[in-house]
Amino acid sequence: MPLPRCLVVDPDTAFAQILAAIIARHGFETRVIHEPFSALAELRSKAFDLILFDLSTGSGDFEKVFDTIRREMPALMERIVIVTTTPLLSAGMPVGVPVVGKNDLKPLMEYLKG
Repeated sequence: MPLPRCLVVDPDTAFAQILAAIIARHGFETRVIHEPFSALAELRSKAFDLILFDLSTGSGDFEKVFDTIRREMPALMERIVIVTTTPLLSAGMPVGVPVVGKNDLKPLMEYLKG
């Protein structure tokens, strides 16, 4: 049986690799992408069971990609977890999209267990 797949989308290379290793220990095959628009192409071409998105960059690209997913691939919304250093971004997220802080990944671990 194939492992569930997780896409980690984060411009912070070191943190993305750490997060991918944590997720892999929870039984996921992981793929790391640092550029938001590359992530969109990946989501269009492959199936993922979990998508971890960092929306805290100042460029706005992550927000644009997230909005594109919301419009064009709404079924993926239930698979997204926002991992960010900017908790205020959660105010604009649709109900049901989990938001966890990079400084406290315990809620993510609970999400993975549940």
